[in-house]
Amino acid sequence: MAYALTGFDNFAFYVPPAPPLDSAWYAAELVEVYWQSLLRDVNFDQFGLEPVSVAAIAELNTLSGYKGPKPVNASNIFRGNSTGCLTGPYLSQFFYLPANEGYNNVDQQIFPYTPNLDFLTVWSDYIGVANGGPAPGTQTTISPKRYMVDGRDLATYVHHDVLFQAYYNALLVLLTLGAPLKPQVPYQTLPSGRTEMGFATFGNPHLQHAVVEPAIYALRATWMQKWFVHRRLRPEEGGARVDRMKFGYATYPLHADLLNSQAVIGSFTKFGSYLLSQAYPEGCPAHPSYPAGHATVAGACVTMLKFWFNETWLIPAPVKPSADGSTLLSIVANLTVGGELDKLAYNVALGRDWAGVHYRSDGDQGLRLGQAMAMSFLQQQKPLYNEVLGPWTAIGFDGELLVVQ
Repeated sequence: MAYALTGFDNFAFYVPPAPPLDSAWYAAELVEVYWQSLLRDVNFDQFGLEPVSVAAIAELNTLSGYKGPKPVNASNIFRGNSTGCLTGPYLSQFFYLPANEGYNNVDQQIFPYTPNLDFLTVWSDYIGVANGGPAPGTQTTISPKRYMVDGRDLATYVHHDVLFQAYYNALLVLLTLGAPLKPQVPYQTLPSGRTEMGFATFGNPHLQHAVVEPAIYALRATWMQKWFVHRRLRPEEGGARVDRMKFGYATYPLHADLLNSQAVIGSFTKFGSYLLSQAYPEGCPAHPSYPAGHATVAGACVTMLKFWFNETWLIPAPVKPSADGSTLLSIVANLTVGGELDKLAYNVALGRDWAGVHYRSDGDQGLRLGQAMAMSFLQQQKPLYNEVLGPWTAIGFDGELLVVQ
């Protein structure tokens, strides 16, 4: 219920209702998360080349409520709907490219979680954690460090990331690459003989602060929606309802697409229960699911970056990781700053799905809430600058033109 002095107050935003529990839409969302739980240890480059991902592609194409890219294929499964998400490697270049932070180098490698170590697949473990008890195990990591190559790696990243880490790192990558700013940003062109430059306004100190400042406002707007409007159950709890119904202990208004899913059957085959396996031993966070906090912060910070940087600029020398993540390989692809920023935001949002703690629509609406927060922030900041800016524009997650007058 906190107020904000910059940007709209938390309760000024609208987020549409989440998918109803009995709908085909909800069924498709939870089925997708079940498939992601079964594919956490499959390299992104192997989608469509091994049997579990082939089965996932086939089933998601049959679900009337599925809202991801369609028709589902090996190139778009578990990706975001923004155009940039569908081009190039699964993960954004901003997770791989080198970056300098002053005289330090940003290390883009992680110590990944141990493969095939999942949690809360036994009812006593699940109900113990749901009742506030301790986690029934400990997540461990393996060596050596590597670049992220699969869903469990991404789940690892979004378990420990600093609130605005991915977007601050993206800023450092762009500065390291020498990416051009938007022509509307002051001091890009100057009359002959003028030697002005930005610093406290529209220079690097301003840029470095502006990208991350809306993060906390976005998070507070999310908490308002989570607690005072939607209170959506987490995927972990949805899986518990599936488990109780499949074993005949309870009845819930769940759609047949969910109860009869091959992903749910596959989870039972692997774990001996119909519970949704969790990548984290503590399972889901103890606050409501919708919209996603990670996604809302992503939407706000990425929107700020898109207003500053030339979104059409092609990223030079793009890369992807080797199969084992030990090194980076050069690729040939036309990847734009705007497209890779959209991909980065969706990677973080869907990374929480890979962990089993969020649904697709949590991320979709979180990104748009964050975008709206960033827009309100910019609209109120713009009149406070002494510099004159014309219309300041960027492209939104739905391909719409965003304008700060």
